Amino acid sequence: MPATEIQLAQLESKLNATANDVTDIKGVITSIDRSLQKLTVLEERHSQTRDDLDEIKDAHKDHERRIQALEIHDAKGLWVERVVWVAVAGIVATVIKMGL
Repeated sequence: MPATEIQLAQLESKLNATANDVTDIKGVITSIDRSLQKLTVLEERHSQTRDDLDEIKDAHKDHERRIQALEIHDAKGLWVERVVWVAVAGIVATVIKMGL
């Protein structure tokens, strides 16, 4: 084989290897593109979930404040109720004592 044919064969071999490499690179780029698209969707879902959790936390804090206010209100009402019961019990005891 003459030197030119050998050089042509070598160039053809290198060209085929380069074409295979380019095909592989295209496949990798396509895979990266799909992965980035999925990542974008996941990031959006994550952001929405984080926003939802923040709203839930705020609502929870609001409910907690309202529950505490109701508990304080009930405690004040319970104190008044106990005073009334003591007064009624004293009156009933007095009536019973006088009637006996």
